[in-house]
Amino acid sequence: MTAKNFIISIVVIAIIACTVSGQSHHWSQGQKQLGDRLLTRQIVQKSAATFGGKVTKDIRYPAKGDGYEIINFINATDQYVNGEGGYVTLLEGGVGTRAVKLHFKSQAGHGFNFILDIYGH
Repeated sequence: MTAKNFIISIVVIAIIACTVSGQSHHWSQGQKQLGDRLLTRQIVQKSAATFGGKVTKDIRYPAKGDGYEIINFINATDQYVNGEGGYVTLLEGGVGTRAVKLHFKSQAGHGFNFILDIYGH
């Protein structure tokens, strides 16, 4: 490999790394169907932990005793566009059921901020 090819390879790898690390961590399950309506919209956020720790938050939909609709689409939109946002994990329920429990977790030393939309009928 020539020095020129080596430098080009390093530049390409650096560009790919910057592109990947700068992405949001959106999460979704299912898809909207004809007749669906927005069942809930919530802002799910938590400030950064101290000393590089991680913060978490669990969200349940619906609140106990509420909601009889079938969930068809869940969308969590990460508001951190620099790759430092959190992650979403499905813990219970979800698409095709009447309830869902989601776990939101930050990266070390950061917080998270998501817009959570749940659609169904």
